[in-house]
Amino acid sequence: MKPDDLENYGLSVFSWDVELKVGRDLMHYHPEIEIMILEHAGVRLRYGDEVHEIEPDHLVLFWGMREHQVVAAGTGAISHGFRLPIAWVLPWNLPRPFFNDLLRGKMMVCEVRSEPCSDIDLIKSWKNLLEGGLLEKEAILLQVRARVLQVVAEFSKNKSNGNKQRNLPASAIARFEKLTRTITGNYMRPIHGAEIAASAGMHHSSAMRLFRQVSGLSIHEFMTSLRVEHAKQLLLTSDLTMEGIAGQSGFGSPPRLYAAFSKFSKQTPGNYRSTMAKI
Repeated sequence: MKPDDLENYGLSVFSWDVELKVGRDLMHYHPEIEIMILEHAGVRLRYGDEVHEIEPDHLVLFWGMREHQVVAAGTGAISHGFRLPIAWVLPWNLPRPFFNDLLRGKMMVCEVRSEPCSDIDLIKSWKNLLEGGLLEKEAILLQVRARVLQVVAEFSKNKSNGNKQRNLPASAIARFEKLTRTITGNYMRPIHGAEIAASAGMHHSSAMRLFRQVSGLSIHEFMTSLRVEHAKQLLLTSDLTMEGIAGQSGFGSPPRLYAAFSKFSKQTPGNYRSTMAKI
């Protein structure tokens, strides 16, 4: 999914032959949370500046706004997946550390599960239910929520579980989604907090407070992280100068690019380009 497709928020499920994507699959992103599992063989997945070796039968959960790309796949690898709008997840009141990890680009790779059924069979059943009516779709959401909560439990064993998000009214969830959509659709150009807040019908200070309450991040931190990820993609896939990359990723000038990139990535854009080219 390309940035121009950001309006296509919604529930979607997919199955594809991963081998066919190798060499054709560009670094891309999408605004939903993705739940994915591989069948028959594993893949090598670039996720931001990380490279993950994903084995078959392991459920993987991540937020798609961090750019990702399949760079290698085993023979016969099939990817089954499910994309879920982030606003649908907010009412689940997930623990703050887990939710923040998702927004900050952590990939959750789960242990293989066989009881009460494998995750591959589970996702295939969701695909079949999606072809049904409203009740079937509601059944999917209940099952997805149950499985995500199990993932939360698995990854929260060594973390405090007491810091859950507060229950939010539907109006606050809708406003947070609008803020997120506005940021993800406009971070590549100069945009100010007041404009972002106005898109959700909010005052700047109220929007800042809501965004931090839900995500644990400020609007500025979130937007900067998106710009850094976009700059990484340009560093890897283009011969643009730093001035060109700064302009296309929303920073506006090389000094701003260098400052933000160094803070978020702990290295300069030039070092990142040369290091990643060797992988």
